Amino acid sequence: MTSTLRRLPGSLAFYLLIVLVLAGGTFVVGEIGDFQKREERLPEWQQLEKSLRAQLDESNKALKSKAAQLRKAPVEKLKARMREVDQSDAQIRLPQSMTEIIKAVAKGDFEQVGLWVQQAVQHELLKRERDYLTKLIAIADRNEALRELERTRQEIVRGNEVYEVIRAAMNPPPRDVLEARLKTWKDFLDRAWVAYHAQKRRLEALAADPRHGDRKPEVREAARSELERARAELERKRLEIVKGNVGYDNLRYVMNPPPRDELEQRLQKEQGNLNEAWRRHKQQELAIEKMPPLPIPTIQLPTADEVPQLKALIDTLEQARIDHDKHWITRSLGILIPFLCPAFVLLMMAFLTPYAIRTFFFYVLAPIATRRPAVALLPDSGGRVLTGRELSGQASGTTSSVSCRVTIDSSNELLVHPEYLQSQPNDCATHTQWILNRHIPLSSIAAGLHGLTRFRAETPQTVVVSSTRDPLSEVSLITIPEGSSTVLLPRHIVGVLQTRGAPLRITRHWRLFSLHAWLTLQLRYLVFHGPVTLVVKGCRGVRVEAAEAGRSLNPAATMGFSANLRYASRRCETLYGYLSGQQPLLNDSFAGGSGYYIYQELPYQRRSGPFGRGLEVLLDAVLKPLGI
Repeated sequence: MTSTLRRLPGSLAFYLLIVLVLAGGTFVVGEIGDFQKREERLPEWQQLEKSLRAQLDESNKALKSKAAQLRKAPVEKLKARMREVDQSDAQIRLPQSMTEIIKAVAKGDFEQVGLWVQQAVQHELLKRERDYLTKLIAIADRNEALRELERTRQEIVRGNEVYEVIRAAMNPPPRDVLEARLKTWKDFLDRAWVAYHAQKRRLEALAADPRHGDRKPEVREAARSELERARAELERKRLEIVKGNVGYDNLRYVMNPPPRDELEQRLQKEQGNLNEAWRRHKQQELAIEKMPPLPIPTIQLPTADEVPQLKALIDTLEQARIDHDKHWITRSLGILIPFLCPAFVLLMMAFLTPYAIRTFFFYVLAPIATRRPAVALLPDSGGRVLTGRELSGQASGTTSSVSCRVTIDSSNELLVHPEYLQSQPNDCATHTQWILNRHIPLSSIAAGLHGLTRFRAETPQTVVVSSTRDPLSEVSLITIPEGSSTVLLPRHIVGVLQTRGAPLRITRHWRLFSLHAWLTLQLRYLVFHGPVTLVVKGCRGVRVEAAEAGRSLNPAATMGFSANLRYASRRCETLYGYLSGQQPLLNDSFAGGSGYYIYQELPYQRRSGPFGRGLEVLLDAVLKPLGI
């Protein structure tokens, strides 16, 4: 009994394994059978869809051709075609719902599905044709109303002419005046007939112009246009003859009028006709106002998506294709193996390409940059720098602290960034200076030296400067004596102690034609001239060291250097340090004797975060070439 109980867990596990194997095998067999059925039906489904789309295209072509014929047909024929369309549409029988089409597709009853979709396409085509006929009939009715309005207007014009002739016949002018007018009309008709026959002969000559058969289209078009203008001119001269004949006949009627009682009766009759014509004209105008003008319609041919039944069929077949493509058997067959080798090659390329590019930079581009002549901005200027320790000419080592005290009096003033203002005396006069230097306003704004607080005092006072936000930032006092000048990145400046009435002097020096400038991507240098004391910030501290025979350091830590030094680039010492990302490719090198370079203890660290780093990189790319 005990041994049986011991074997019971293993037996149960084996039983569950058998159940899982049988269930899994049944599932796999069913999946394979379903996959085979889809494989067999998929070509039939594709052929059905292709056939129905072709039928829709043919029907659209036929409808487009029929629309072109209907556009020129009379309104009676349009109305007769409208009745035929209504009768044909009433005989179409569509399925009650889209579910019937989907079920028929699943069963493989393609004949019934094709019949339903054909009827649906025919229904949609008849619907589009009915809309097109409705617009054509509306346009035809309006055009007919406009023609009837024009006929009524012409009738009114002719009635007015007859009315005026009758009135002239009832009170005719002297006969000699009438005879003079008659002679004028006769002369006009003679001239009109002569001009008409001359224009007719010109038209016949233009019709026989050999340019109509020229091979150049522009020549044929010019000949055709000239012929059309000649025809229009001939028609105008014919109308002049008609007008002259009417005037001539009316004048003869006035010269030989009927009895007066007959003229009065005819005058009354013409007056009645005119009144009736004016009444009809007004009614026709009101009727036309209710028929807004319509543009010439175009037949809207249905697409496959606009026929619900065809769209449902296409969506069903598309879903069947998607299910087939997503089937685990389809995805497993022949997809993984063909891509193993290309994927391995791409992986190795992605892994080795950055190292290959860095190696090329290290052995090819970096030596070129190193051999280029150094940049010497102001070689004749002084390089003396005084720090907070007042080590005149020997300032070296760490010169910064978490905070520093700046003393001001009646001869000078202090400009300080509000973020670095820790404490201040109450007796100082404070104002806002919007930018550091008006000669470089954009650079001042870009470096953050805007909205500065200006302190002035009549007695010696002390202002404490310290970072109020960045715990790693330290500040230092850098004094540039008279006659000395220093290149400095403005973004490290947080305060300026300058003489009243003698603002800080900053000059700009461009090096657009220097290969060294393009390799280091610094095209402009900002030089600060003494006498002035600058309050600068640095990460983990600020150091000032003498260049002596030559020194190199990380360019990310460089804050500035004396303008009399030779500034160049020097390749880092080891390839491994550059490949591993521990060292930059090019270091800043300073040499030239009595000069100093300024740098921060910890290279500048960019902000982290999903957007801060990208924005910081973009800002550096814009400001670094400008020396900011």
